[in-house]
Amino acid sequence: MENRNPLPKKYFIINWKTRFLFLFFSGFFLCFPISIDIYNPQEKLVAFFSPLIRWTGIHIFSLDKPFTAELLSDSTGLYIFSFLLLLFSFIFGWIWTKYGTSDYRKLKYILIVFLSYYLSLVLFIYGTNKLFKVQFYLPEPNTLFTPLGYLSKDILFWSTIGSSYSYNIIMGLAQIIPASLLLFRRTRIIGAAAGVILFINIVIINFTYDISVKVFSSFLLCISIYIALPLFKTIFLQFYKGIPYHYPEWYPKWKNNRQILFYSISKTLLIGAILFYSFFTYFKSGIFNGDNAPKSRLFGAYLVTIPSRNEKTSSVKRFFFHSKDYFIIQNENDELTDYKITDMDNYRLVVQDYDKINYFLHYTFSADSLTISGKLESDSLNVTGIKINLKTLPLLQNSFIFP
Repeated sequence: MENRNPLPKKYFIINWKTRFLFLFFSGFFLCFPISIDIYNPQEKLVAFFSPLIRWTGIHIFSLDKPFTAELLSDSTGLYIFSFLLLLFSFIFGWIWTKYGTSDYRKLKYILIVFLSYYLSLVLFIYGTNKLFKVQFYLPEPNTLFTPLGYLSKDILFWSTIGSSYSYNIIMGLAQIIPASLLLFRRTRIIGAAAGVILFINIVIINFTYDISVKVFSSFLLCISIYIALPLFKTIFLQFYKGIPYHYPEWYPKWKNNRQILFYSISKTLLIGAILFYSFFTYFKSGIFNGDNAPKSRLFGAYLVTIPSRNEKTSSVKRFFFHSKDYFIIQNENDELTDYKITDMDNYRLVVQDYDKINYFLHYTFSADSLTISGKLESDSLNVTGIKINLKTLPLLQNSFIFP
């Protein structure tokens, strides 16, 4: 069979790399459950790939233990899917290059532009989440009174970063600025280079502190490297080998004013949509610091002054109300037992254990004193606690004192 697209080996490899990356980035984008509400088509795609993921895990990787084939954050299924996506992109990218006729330069331009806007959107979302203190919030009351050795690494990291408001602002701006640079062709490569630095740090943190979204952060790092690669190549050739290098970037040439107007309007609308999605929630709610978001009137930590003996929890030392609707008990050995709050009114509290069993408690709240009574699992609970002023804790002090 005659080759329809005979290319020199050098250009065949360049064409193949572009198509391979286009297939890989597109496949990951379509299937990974990203945290963007305006886009979520992956359910049907995941249902299509799940049998193949399960078969690959059992027969190729010999996984004996049960594993999830769903594309959840850092799940076994997601790692297997990433492997399959790399394999299929490699094979079909080669077939596309050998028998296809499209110009790789146009395809590369489309891919880089799409990835730049996508990466900008992700950076804007995470940047505003930090700027307005939504991602890294203040440590929960129960976390503040958990001994350091009992904390997992991810909660320890989250609590450390969340305790500093100014550091969150700096991190937020460090992501919003590159996100802005990615939106324009002349500054795109600088924004991507800054993204490489950011995501190297994020990937290291995610792996060393065992924080989820390891795969997604690695994917974003790959995108940043791909967009910024010409800059890195220029620096390497210019300063290491002394060879001047000019990157021959292809981009469309507008032939008339109508095309220029259409391009300008489209770009303005797209940038406006990114900014609207990233900032609108905060302006609508009027909350620009997540730590100040409304919470339950019972929220906080309580030091027990009148304890009640309980076989399961020993003597209750403290109890807490979590911002995510959890009632937590700490015993004299600093062990924590948490219950999901399913209902609460002016005097009654309904909590649920991990077996989905409901327990009905009564409470009375006066000034800073809170009394809770009722039957909890197989024992009775009757405790009175004084609310602790969390702002007096050293970790939550914002003052900077010169030596």
